[in-house]
Amino acid sequence: MPDAIRARYPQLPQARLTKLVAQALAAGLILESDGRYSVPTEPVGVAPDEQEPTPGRTGLRAVAIDLESLVRTVPTEPYLERRVYQAAAKRFGSDRT
Repeated sequence: MPDAIRARYPQLPQARLTKLVAQALAAGLILESDGRYSVPTEPVGVAPDEQEPTPGRTGLRAVAIDLESLVRTVPTEPYLERRVYQAAAKRFGSDRT
């Protein structure tokens, strides 16, 4: 395991980190070449000629979701009351659409 990965996730146990890297390699989500890890340039499981074109879309889009909830005990079964009191979503990124 390269020191750069250990340095990036110092709180993660070595066994768990090794297992996550092995799973990502097996799934094709990351590639290893000469002891270096990289991200594949083409989507996993989709041949280049099968990809749907996305005309006019460039950049990266992400959505952050925040959900605030409250759990409190009550005297009747199931002895918990769960309430969502606030939900929010924010779209951001470098795309222009």
